[in-house]
Amino acid sequence: MPVYPGDPRVDIRPALTAAEDGVNVLHLRLGSQSGTHVDAPSHIEDGLPALDRLPLDRFDGPAHVVDLRGLPPRTAVGADLLADVPEDRIVLLATGWSAHWGGDAYHDCNSAS
Repeated sequence: MPVYPGDPRVDIRPALTAAEDGVNVLHLRLGSQSGTHVDAPSHIEDGLPALDRLPLDRFDGPAHVVDLRGLPPRTAVGADLLADVPEDRIVLLATGWSAHWGGDAYHDCNSAS
């Protein structure tokens, strides 16, 4: 799995096998920003809550998709692009950047990806 330059590489391999140990268990090594994820407030500033400190109901409810497809690479996603989002909605940012998965341009993503 590609990761952002400088982030830990993803390593997934068998730790135990049913044939030898009676169970299958995987060894996983990855950074918190690997793959699809939710950014915790603590990702951008010390002292803000980590993901395990946020209430689960914050991640359940009506959502609003903001279509950011077509923005140039590394476009800042500011309040102007989120102005139409109702206050009581979970925000989903659709960047379309998955089309670049596996290609050279993948890491040129929008800052919203």
